[in-house]
Parts: sequence; structure tokens; C-alpha cells
Amino acid sequence: MQFRQMFSALAAAVSNQKRLIAVKLWAVVLLLLAPLQGIAQDLSKSDIVLGQSASFTGSFAGQAAAYRDGALLYFNEVNRQGGIYGRKIRLVSLDDQYKPELAIQNTVKLLEEHKAFALTHYTWTPVARAVIPVATDNKVPFFAPYTGAADIYKSSSPMVFTVRASFQAELENIIRHITTLGIRNIAFVRYTSKTGDELQADVQKLLEKYGATLVGTGSMPNNSAKPENAIKQLAPVSAQAVLLGVSGADAVAFIKGYEAATGRKSQYYARSLVGASQLAQDLGDQAFGISVTQLVPNPFKQVAEVSKEYNRLLKSSGSAAKPDYISFEGFIAAKVLCEALKRTKQPLTRAGFLQTLSNMRVDVGGYEVAFRPGNQNGSEFVDMTMIGRDGRLIN
Repeated sequence: MQFRQMFSALAAAVSNQKRLIAVKLWAVVLLLLAPLQGIAQDLSKSDIVLGQSASFTGSFAGQAAAYRDGALLYFNEVNRQGGIYGRKIRLVSLDDQYKPELAIQNTVKLLEEHKAFALTHYTWTPVARAVIPVATDNKVPFFAPYTGAADIYKSSSPMVFTVRASFQAELENIIRHITTLGIRNIAFVRYTSKTGDELQADVQKLLEKYGATLVGTGSMPNNSAKPENAIKQLAPVSAQAVLLGVSGADAVAFIKGYEAATGRKSQYYARSLVGASQLAQDLGDQAFGISVTQLVPNPFKQVAEVSKEYNRLLKSSGSAAKPDYISFEGFIAAKVLCEALKRTKQPLTRAGFLQTLSNMRVDVGGYEVAFRPGNQNGSEFVDMTMIGRDGRLIN
């Protein structure tokens, strides 16, 4: 029986309460059995298949779609110009609904059925954590996940390559900026999860480092858009600013409910994965003044050459989509990946591709990514932006 079939049988057999334990056990089973399956890496003569599992439904669907669409924008241009050594890039994207167990199932499907050469543009920390062991044991590159978690960025796996700055770098940029403005009393909203626990520990350390105080913490379920408990915890707190540790529709729901409960406009700060475009769209004028870190150059200003290229291709694509930071991140990650494919000696193999990545420095047009042995994190670029009255992010 193939992994995907075995996993489906297991998922159907266990209760919801036992599923998390079963998933962890099956991650180990997959790890042990995967090498016996002999997952192929043979390339067709016509294409290079890349596999993606991302949260295309739920609170974070907008971010996942934007990250994918930015990648497709670049891949389509490469294909229009003839592909790479005559092979077209084909991205196969599957929905994991932000569920690690489904992401594992998707990954096995991508490798077994679709014969993916590499895994790329996965979204969110829990999913990346679940999939990295499978990718590592099968020696499949795991490129540009949309996360910034410390354990992933410090992973010992030779398969993992990241293109965006870490959560730690983003947080430090925010808190240094806040304290420079004289803000010392900060409230924090987070998820009731392991990731939320880790984020709170990092926030506490950085606040202490820069002489600020965490005056209140509110927590809410992940991927739920149910902020009532967090609002109840934070509404009585007097804070000069609120640090958002929640994203997407969850962040929108919290801001709406929090301001309705307190009757006041607050100053918010968030990391890039909050989804600034979604905040601007769903909050309207209420989004004005929210500050968000960004990990690529401003796609609206078109100063960097890669920004000009992105906007030109976006316009010529016929899509109604507007420039967006997350889409632009996906575009840049795709461009770096294609550059590594171009630089890899033929015949193309995973081992050769990984060797190219591990010693590659590339400037994609005003944005530099550099990998070297012992450091597979390609960038530490962090910028601070603010949502303007027209919904654009300004810096």
C-alpha cells in the first residue's frame, strides 16, 4: 500500500481526539518507510515539477494564494521564454487547510504521483515542521517555506533553504522601532499554540532587552476568527501599542472586536505574515496606521529592478491583481529557485541542485540572496512599513 493510502486509512480510523497523536506516529512511520519506497526523481524531457502544499482555505487562504500567484507569475515568464534547458516549470499546488497531517499526505502525493523534483512555497510553521522530516529522509529539496521559526531556520537538514528573514529579525526590528518612539507599555495578542508560546517568549526577551514592558497578553484559537477571549483579556489593559501575533482573518476579527470593545483606535504592529493587503481590504479606513514589517523591497515604488520586473509581468499577465508584498515574496523566491536550476550542471539531479544552492549568491535585481555551507538562510532584509489611507503600504 502506498503512503498516501495508508495515511488516509489511518485518518479515517482514528477519532479527532487521537488524530494528533496518530499524525505524530505516522510522521515517524513515513520517515522509516519512505526510503524503501524509492521515490523517483527522474525528470521528464518536457518539464520540471515543483510541489507545493499550502493553506488555500481558512483564515490564511489569502496569504497562501498570494505566495503561490507570485511564484506562478515568474514561472510563467520562464516558460514563455522556453523554460530551463528546454524544460517547462510546472507548479502543482495542493490545499492542506493549515493541517500538518494533510500537508504530509499532500507531500507524499506530490512525490509519489506527481514526481515532484523539489518542494517549494509551503506555508506556515506547523506545516513546515511536519514536512521537513519527510523531505529530509527522501533527500528532496525544501525551498522557501513561508515561515520564520527559529527551529526551521536553525535546522540541521541539508534540504531546507529559506529566502525570507527570520521571525526573530522581524520582532527585533519592530520592538527596536517602538522603543525608539518612546513606547514602553505594550499589549500582545497571540495564538493558543506551541508557536504562540514560542513567540511570547521571544517577545518577552526583546522587550526586556529594549526596556519595555508587556502589560497584557490575550490569546485566541488559530485559524478560527474567534478573538472573544483575547479581547476580554486585553480590553481592560492600558497599552500604548498592541503587537499582533495573529494573522489573516484572525487579525481582522481581533482588531474589529477590540476597537469595538474599547471604543478607541489603537496603534498596531505586526510581522509581515499578518497579511497587510488583507488588513487593508477587510478593515478599510480602520487599517490606517497599522505598521507591518516587510521582507522584500517595496513593490509599489518600483525602485529595485526586481520590483520593476514584477510590476511589468503583473501588468502584462492580464490579471486584475494589484502589487502585493506576499505575492512579491513568492515571485522573488521563484526567481532564486530558477536561477539555481539554471546554474546546476546537466543532467539535472537533486544532488546537483542542492550543491548549487549551498554555495550560491545571487542578486535578482536589488535583492540579494546568499547561501553558504553552514548557513542556508538566504536573507536578513527587514523593512518597516505603514498602511496608508489608500490601503497602500508606505515606507
